[in-house]
Amino acid sequence: MIIKFTSDQLNYLSCKDDVMSFLIKKYDINFINTSDDLFKSLVFRIIGQMLSNNVAKILCERLTKLIDVNPYEISKLNVNDFRILGISSKKANYILNLSSNVLAKRINLDELKTLNDSEAVNYLRSIKGIGIWTAEMILLFSLGRLDIWSKTDVALRNGVLKAYPQFKTLSDKRMEMLRRKFTPYCSIASLAFYKLNDDKGN
Repeated sequence: MIIKFTSDQLNYLSCKDDVMSFLIKKYDINFINTSDDLFKSLVFRIIGQMLSNNVAKILCERLTKLIDVNPYEISKLNVNDFRILGISSKKANYILNLSSNVLAKRINLDELKTLNDSEAVNYLRSIKGIGIWTAEMILLFSLGRLDIWSKTDVALRNGVLKAYPQFKTLSDKRMEMLRRKFTPYCSIASLAFYKLNDDKGN
């Protein structure tokens, strides 16, 4: 699902910061492409933990070639099936645990849509193998929440450092200062910094 940002949202950020105004225009930050399949998104995020985007993409593609990624099909696999694909035993157990809990209705991912950001992060973190970064990425890229600022995200931090060369380091205090500046549209700001981080020409 495509969520388009309004001119009011973009203007709000542009007026807050000249750097952000430049990034929004440079990278044409107008929308975010989200996923409606929360289970698949969680599986892919678990696989991608501590891996580069390229490696994570390869492993996820291997899994999708093997099965349709849903709780029922995942439940047919075992740890060795994942290991053959290059996915670690630890991550395999997390994914199998997620699948069994969804099938047993101990986890209801649709409930996330009714929760505020803080509640949704806490709900996700209660699932084995889901840390705060994974939870925040689900809120941003699957649920399309507009005010997500993942302070520990390496890509976000690198993008911020490229945008503000006067910052030699990024303390928690400085990241919190930026969060307050860009709220309630931290997600849009994050996308701009992600784009800058990925831009090898800068």
